[in-house]
Amino acid sequence: MGAFSPVVSATPSLKAPKNLTVSQSVRKALSITWNYDGEASYYQLYRASSLNGKYALLGTYDKYTTYKRSTSLTSGRRYYYKVRSYKWVSGKRVFSPFSDIRSGVAK
Repeated sequence: MGAFSPVVSATPSLKAPKNLTVSQSVRKALSITWNYDGEASYYQLYRASSLNGKYALLGTYDKYTTYKRSTSLTSGRRYYYKVRSYKWVSGKRVFSPFSDIRSGVAK
């Protein structure tokens, strides 16, 4: 028998969700969409009332959910959104970087 090969480890990674879009929806609501990523298990959607403000988690969604409607918004106010994905690896969550930030004004 020969010698064992060197031990190699790798950290699994995810890419940031792509094509985040915020568009007008019904009154006091905005529609948010992003591209499906087959590597992800879940998505987390965040919202803030200013670009550099504190982003609050709106929800965690399964990998097939790439559309959400943000409701009960204030008319005429701009809202900012970002999304990230994650998957479980060896009992730990591995997060992607955040998507680009997109915004929209509620009617």
